[in-house]
Amino acid sequence: MPINLVIQKPDNLNLILLTLLMLKTTKITAKNHLIIFLISYLYCDYWMFLLHIFLDQKKTQKSNLNVISDLSKIFEEHHQDPKTILTENHVTYIKILMLISLFPQLINNYFFQNHKLYRNVFLLLNYFNLYVSFLGILAAMNHYFCHAITHKNKLVKLNFQFKLFSFFQKMKLLPTNEHHRIHHTPPHQKNWNLLNGLNIFYTKMYFLSNKNYNLLSLLFYTTNPMLISWIFNISYLTLNLKKS
Repeated sequence: MPINLVIQKPDNLNLILLTLLMLKTTKITAKNHLIIFLISYLYCDYWMFLLHIFLDQKKTQKSNLNVISDLSKIFEEHHQDPKTILTENHVTYIKILMLISLFPQLINNYFFQNHKLYRNVFLLLNYFNLYVSFLGILAAMNHYFCHAITHKNKLVKLNFQFKLFSFFQKMKLLPTNEHHRIHHTPPHQKNWNLLNGLNIFYTKMYFLSNKNYNLLSLLFYTTNPMLISWIFNISYLTLNLKKS
């Protein structure tokens, strides 16, 4: 059956939050921009790899947290029939993650931005959150178009987004459909990355740990962007209240 491509875009609420965050973000030096972008890229590459590999595990499907087990089952269904992704706006899968990560940052920006620490630390955290959000959106979109390129012969029409991400992949700026196709070859034990980064290193560490699920679980629950954002922002809020 012919498939119509779906326009890939963030959820409207996420767009509003990102816009509000950008409105409260002041200028920083080009050097700081570059440093924060590189840190954000490395973190996003790490987190997307970890998210993917953790949700791919059979044990995760039996998690006591319904939201985690449900997500893991969706990943398994995606392995069984990859092309179904082409009928949906794949970027909305990260909307809850973005919402929970951005909300505390936004609250601090609008109500507690006069503290000295804001200028020294949290202004930089603003950019970190923005870059991680945009890179996450970019990775989700490229994942969609990896499958769109693989199933090109089933598509009704190639839209602008398809052509743009085809170009990015040809230039090796993003993982290609051939790279991602390897992940979809049983037993699905390669190429968990959704950005070009430290995939080879992370994969080696995973196998050197003897596929330690407890380690994966620990990293997933302690280094995710939601927890990091809330810890930093609650700490900042506490400092503000003490100064009052």
